Amino acid sequence: MSQDMVWHEVYEALGHEECPVCKLVKKAVNSYIDGFLYENVNDPMFQERLRKEKGFCNAHSWLMHSFGEPLAHAILYDAFLRDALAEFNSALPANAKRKLRFRSNLGSQSKENQAECKLCKLESDYEKSYLRVIDENVSSQIDFKNKFVEQGILCVPHMKQYISLSRNSESLNLVQEIVYAKYQDLLHCLAEIRRKNDYRFTGEAWTDAERNAWTKAVEIMVGRKMYEK
Repeated sequence: MSQDMVWHEVYEALGHEECPVCKLVKKAVNSYIDGFLYENVNDPMFQERLRKEKGFCNAHSWLMHSFGEPLAHAILYDAFLRDALAEFNSALPANAKRKLRFRSNLGSQSKENQAECKLCKLESDYEKSYLRVIDENVSSQIDFKNKFVEQGILCVPHMKQYISLSRNSESLNLVQEIVYAKYQDLLHCLAEIRRKNDYRFTGEAWTDAERNAWTKAVEIMVGRKMYEK
């Protein structure tokens, strides 16, 4: 994908004060899964690569399951389960020492399987790409800057990632200033929720921002709900 296209995606995703990186990564992963289930699942070469990667992590496996497609899952998991059985059979312990070594490897194999998940890597690549666009444009491109000031925000995980990734001190300072101010606005709404639940103030009407603040707080703290269709 060209940088111009990535810029356009990020620019269009700025809005409603939700993290654009969360929104775009979710869209990209869902699009990948949709294409994979309909186009790639019968490709022998693709199947072989996926088998070497040991499938997907727990979260992405269940996300894919939510798309339906029993036939695609039957094709994939027939291969995955046969590989697992072959691995177990080849590792059957001949003596106590081998048995202990086999058991000790099970936990690390599980972690390796997660680390190799193709969709986890896809998410990571997209996150970096979108955050770089913000870093390169928010302090220098006036339209991008204005839209980020008015409607932009980053969730806490992507803010942490952005701080680590940023190579532009001017952009970093600007993003921190904007995002921190919006976090403070959210904190004010949360404080109002607590205050208006006090019996002395229960008669006061809630604003739209206050009604949505408890859900938005979760989204901002941990990121948008990713693992659903």
